[in-house]
Amino acid sequence: MKYLIFICIIFFVSCTSTKVINLENQVQNVQKNDTSKIKIKNIHKKKMNLEKSIEVNNEQIQEEVLNHNTIAIIYPSRKIGKYAKSTINTISGYLLHKTQQFQMYTFDTIDESKASIQEQLALIKEQNISKVIALFTKKGFNEINLSQNIKLDIYFPLINKQEIITNHDNFIFGGISYVEQFNLLEQFSNGKNTMFYYPSFIGNKLRDSYKDIFTPILKIKTVTNKNNNFKSLVEDRRVFSSTLVLNTPIIRTSMILSQLTAFEIYPYVILSTQLNYTPLLIKLTQKKDRTNFILANAISDIDSILLEDLKLLGSDVSYNWVNYSSLIGVSYLLNDNNIDDLVSIQILDNQVIYNTSLYYATSYGFKKIEN
Repeated sequence: MKYLIFICIIFFVSCTSTKVINLENQVQNVQKNDTSKIKIKNIHKKKMNLEKSIEVNNEQIQEEVLNHNTIAIIYPSRKIGKYAKSTINTISGYLLHKTQQFQMYTFDTIDESKASIQEQLALIKEQNISKVIALFTKKGFNEINLSQNIKLDIYFPLINKQEIITNHDNFIFGGISYVEQFNLLEQFSNGKNTMFYYPSFIGNKLRDSYKDIFTPILKIKTVTNKNNNFKSLVEDRRVFSSTLVLNTPIIRTSMILSQLTAFEIYPYVILSTQLNYTPLLIKLTQKKDRTNFILANAISDIDSILLEDLKLLGSDVSYNWVNYSSLIGVSYLLNDNNIDDLVSIQILDNQVIYNTSLYYATSYGFKKIEN
């Protein structure tokens, strides 16, 4: 399924109007000198030819700008549908902020099967689009990675280069390094490590990284939608005085924190990654619930005016890392593999280099832990 979003802003070339005005002056001078009608007619003919030439040149310039600012978003709606809409809003907001002509196409592969991905990639090529943002998990990436002769510049917001192997120099990766975040958080561990874990795409990814970094691990407890008995969850003796990592969505996280307080269970420290870096944490918990709770965050500041423009379209790039990653991607692709000053970040060796910091959750937001 394909949609086309097209916004066109007409640009004028300043030298064009200058040439037309000079030509009109020539006509007036000829009339003042009482020159023959034939000469006046010839000048008008030249003027018309020049205006026609100017019109053609303007169309060519507009087409070149439009082609340069054409981008495709490809995604599997069944897998990451919730990310697709916000990513589209983020990219639209960036392009509108730049006040340039642009075309944005969306291609839904439904799932991450080889056939559906190849079909949509073929449609992208038919449209002569060369810049693509691909919202795929590792499974979908592997299907694209196996393809030969892909001449598209493809940015993967969800994939970190450390997680894959590729020989495609035209693939760029914007996934956050949870390994880096866990390495920073691990310095607070007392060696008694436990985790509450919610099975999901991100949850599975975090669990695997956690196992590689935190040792020894006393227990990883699964939290599901059917598991609402938080008393039995938090009263596990292994949680007492342990380094508890919350690998759970924000609603589950807030419920766990409140239950720990209610049953007077105090881990040595509570840690979390980007997953729970959201203002909802402040709204859904009390100050005492967040005592000794430390979070990692890789989102840096962006231009304040751009930030407001994005908010108007419902795009949160201050806390939503997928939106933030997608913003970096569109900036990189549409600025000839450079990131403009609106986003303060670097891409080295085809991977976004995030500046990860640690934070406490206060009553008013998040306070950075200074080294």
